Amino acid sequence: MGGEYGTPPQVGARNATGKLQPETLVHPYLDHVPRPTFQFTSSHIQNTLQQVAYPHSHHCPSAMATAPAEGASDPTLIEVTIEVEHGNEDEDANSTFDPNDGTASDTTSLSSSVSKYRYENGRRYHGYKDGSYLIPNDEKQLNVQDLGNKLHLAPIPEKPQRILDIGTGTGIWAIDMADQYESAEVIGTDLAPTQPTFVPPNCKFEIDDASSEWTFTPNSADLVFFRFMLGCFADWPAVYRGAFKTLKPGGWLEHHEGTPDPQSEDGTVTPDNPFGRWGLLIAQAGQILGKDFAVGYHTKKFMEEVGFINVVEKKYKLPIGRWPADPRMKELGTWYRAYFEDGMEGYAMALLTRVLKWEFLEAQVFFAQLRAAFKDKNIHAYSYFTCVYGQKPPA
Repeated sequence: MGGEYGTPPQVGARNATGKLQPETLVHPYLDHVPRPTFQFTSSHIQNTLQQVAYPHSHHCPSAMATAPAEGASDPTLIEVTIEVEHGNEDEDANSTFDPNDGTASDTTSLSSSVSKYRYENGRRYHGYKDGSYLIPNDEKQLNVQDLGNKLHLAPIPEKPQRILDIGTGTGIWAIDMADQYESAEVIGTDLAPTQPTFVPPNCKFEIDDASSEWTFTPNSADLVFFRFMLGCFADWPAVYRGAFKTLKPGGWLEHHEGTPDPQSEDGTVTPDNPFGRWGLLIAQAGQILGKDFAVGYHTKKFMEEVGFINVVEKKYKLPIGRWPADPRMKELGTWYRAYFEDGMEGYAMALLTRVLKWEFLEAQVFFAQLRAAFKDKNIHAYSYFTCVYGQKPPA
């Protein structure tokens, strides 16, 4: 692909509103299929990623969310080809990933139906609106999510009054925003009450489903923030319309997302290796569910269609593993492999067993094949990461 951002793989088609229609799989991108979805791991890894990827960054402490400057000086930007390191190709061949080697690491009354959970294949899932979100909310997966982006890129006011974090997960981003912006009421929403009890006085959490009608006061928020919501919604434009209604005139919507198709510039990611198989399976599950696992490709378009202006899209390349020659990219790839490897079972277990009807042991064999692929430096895989923000027109 030569580093092109390209045309995204598609599953089915969309109607006039942008809602995904579960029809025939279509794969115009590469010759193969869309590939995996990602989230992040621990705050320790997040700090390391930021220092490695953007040592001069200060506004958004996330390795992927801020670049020091647009241009070829930043090797994560999509225009740049990531050089492959030659030699030591099998340094991981006989090793296993060591999670201890430094790379891994009350404001709402809840009814019993909300606080109950579903337990399946040794993992814990939300009970509220059971089945609408297929990623676990147990401690293992929440640690994966905590490498998520903290702070923001959108130029919000110095003293915002209300900030919404949709799909807050552990609540870490909301808590950090409340600490930084003491003037703001920061509200984090999620389907499960997995957030801490002791939080800043200007931060609270609510159980809510963003795919339902938005009930926040219209024209009340300075910032609505999404991150890592792959496969959550069938109708993203409708979700963005809810955010648009809730934002003040001049307010901002921001969405950080991984794309669902790790690929390679040299053909080492193929349809029949574990990365390629993973992607086809994710695409098949998304087709059955009628949900979009490739929203990172469509975010900018959807925002503009809803009516946002001044929409900015930043796209970055993230290597998976230690194969790059550039030292900074090599270390970034090490951490990126860590949270993919730590989180892959959580991302895919319900999709494989609940949606595609695999047996538990069959899924475990596939995860073992993926772990072997992580160690193979002859596979030069990378993924795209997008950060998009747009403004509701001022009054």
